[in-house]
Amino acid sequence: MKLLRTLPAGLAIVALSTCGDSPPTQQNDGPGWLDVVLTTQESDAGGVLFTIRGGDVDSVRSSFPDVFDKRVGPLTKVVVAGNLTAGVIAEIFVPDVGTAASYSATVDQAAARTLEQRDPADYDVTIERQ
Repeated sequence: MKLLRTLPAGLAIVALSTCGDSPPTQQNDGPGWLDVVLTTQESDAGGVLFTIRGGDVDSVRSSFPDVFDKRVGPLTKVVVAGNLTAGVIAEIFVPDVGTAASYSATVDQAAARTLEQRDPADYDVTIERQ
């Protein structure tokens, strides 16, 4: 009977003594902007349509004249048009920049400045932390 009374107290001491050994939780870096980076060898890129996966996107902005975005379920579809060059073509505002690695993008369509369609395989878009 004495063993049953001391057992719960002993378990509580063991449980409390292991609290300091728990792994640290992932820090929330908070809301902020991530870069959308275009890679292409094409010198006359005029527009890309791409899909972002991996998390919520609150808004999209770009220094190029035409940028449009639409949420489709868990995806965000984005069109950026203008005299595009390789490098940052847009930014997306997300709830936690610490989750940047979970975001990815796929180029669905691409066009030259003359509006001639291009092979999307010649274009790549990545999401990167600023």
